[in-house]
Order: sequence, then C-alpha cells, then structure tokens
Amino acid sequence: MASAVVLTPKLRADDVFFPAMGLLILSIVILGFWQSYFFAGMLRAKLPNILVHIHAAFYVSWILFVTIQPCLIATGRVKWHMRLGALGVILPPIMIVLGILTVFDFIRRDTDSGIPPQLFMAGDFTQLALFVGLTFWGLLVRRTAASHKRLMILGTMAILGPAIARLPVPFNPLVIFGIQLALPLLISFL
Repeated sequence: MASAVVLTPKLRADDVFFPAMGLLILSIVILGFWQSYFFAGMLRAKLPNILVHIHAAFYVSWILFVTIQPCLIATGRVKWHMRLGALGVILPPIMIVLGILTVFDFIRRDTDSGIPPQLFMAGDFTQLALFVGLTFWGLLVRRTAASHKRLMILGTMAILGPAIARLPVPFNPLVIFGIQLALPLLISFL
C-alpha cells in the first residue's frame, strides 16, 4: 500500500514581509487622507478641482497595485502578478505627469501655507524623482525578484510624504521627516 505525500509550500519571510509592507503603505495613505478623501466619499470629496480628483484616483490605484502584487506572489499566483504587472509600466508615467501638474496647481492656489513655492517644488519634485528612479529601476530588474520587490516598495515609500504629513499626529516637520526616513529602514530588516 502506497502512502501519498502532500507537500505544503514553505512559507518564506518575503511572503509575509512584502504583503505587510504593502498593507502598511496602504494604511498610511488611508489614515493620512481619511478626512479629506476617503471618509468624504472619494468621488464626492470636496477637493479643489478635477485635476486633484484624477491625481488622487491614480495615486490610490498605485497604492492598491503595490499592496496586491506581493500578495499575489505570496499566494503563488505568479501569472496573475505578471499580467497585472502591466499596470506597473502604465501607471507611473501618468502619475508623474499628474504629480507635476498637481504641484503647480497647488502653488497657483496656495495663499496661506507660508511655504515658499521653491521649497514646496523641491520637496515634491525630489519625492517624484525618487519614485521615478526607484520604480523604473525596479521594473528593469523585474526578473531579479529580491531587487524588484525592494525597489518597488522603496519607490512607493518615496511618494508617501503628503500622506505622512496628513497623519493625525501633531504637525511637526521633524516627526514627518523621521517617519519618511524610518520607513525605508524597514527593508533592511529582511
């Protein structure tokens, strides 16, 4: 009599860590934009104009994408991950254009923040440049899983500044800067 051997796939640390990082990023975005966007009903939210609505929709789509992709890998759905990965090529260029337009739109509308436009542009454009560089690099090395997933998460972390700045904590630029610098350090623990 033969006995059947059932092999269960071994759970790798990456299969827990990267979906958890996606969920952490999603949580930061939801908490940061809860009042102004998610709780307000997303499409019904009273945002300044249609450009900001479109910008929000594409950026939230990216955050959902980065949350779903490692979950697909962790559950063994590699083909789905690769098919959905086409969005990883399409979304970033659109996000870059929308990000630039939204920065200029904010500067045009800003009358009371007290932040010099040059400083605002430097901060946001630096975040966008990091997103572009890290994400593009991540796409280039997509056949090297270890590098690909780290670069995609790091690229996404680069654009979390606006969400972090809106977290329900007392506003302190050092705390915001500290959170944004601490997030990439989590990658080094794996």
